[in-house]
Amino acid sequence: SLEQGATKLLADLSHWLCDSSFAPAAADYAGDEDLSGLAQKNRLGPWLGFLAGGGCDSGMNQALRSFREAYQRNLSSALAKLQAAARLTALLGADGIRCVMMRGVFSGHRYFGDIGLRLCEDIDILIPASSRDRALDVLLNAGYILDNQGLPDNFFRRHAQHWAVRDPATSLMLEIHWRLDHPFALHRMDHEGVMR
Repeated sequence: SLEQGATKLLADLSHWLCDSSFAPAAADYAGDEDLSGLAQKNRLGPWLGFLAGGGCDSGMNQALRSFREAYQRNLSSALAKLQAAARLTALLGADGIRCVMMRGVFSGHRYFGDIGLRLCEDIDILIPASSRDRALDVLLNAGYILDNQGLPDNFFRRHAQHWAVRDPATSLMLEIHWRLDHPFALHRMDHEGVMR
């Protein structure tokens, strides 16, 4: 079954990582697209590809190749996100707006030591609440595109915690947060403390 195949794959990977001489039979995984699909669906592809490293051509064949490719794709995407974040923070910094990187690729680096292991769809940056409107003006004047989904800006000022903008060079989504929590949350996080 697919569940048994996934369990065997994880056990084999674990064994293989601990014993470099261990080589599972290629027939166990050859052409196993269901197993690869399960790993991708559960967002394990980059992790399994990272764990497999350069050895995935030896014994584990098709499934591990797909995991390694998933890791490479995610690493490439993460590098593009870092470049977009660098452009954004340089732009805001030039206008005196402090930025704190958070979540996404930044968490991948901090917690896993590898930006390619943290799957993310956007880039999250925290700014001081007092810089909220100035940051939006700076970004719009630089060609960034506000993704307000047809709602007025005041809706976001009152009911949201970030501006969603698209990088004009890459179309990547960037979220510029001026709050860490929802405005109607019972308990508040120390936003200014994080900015210090």
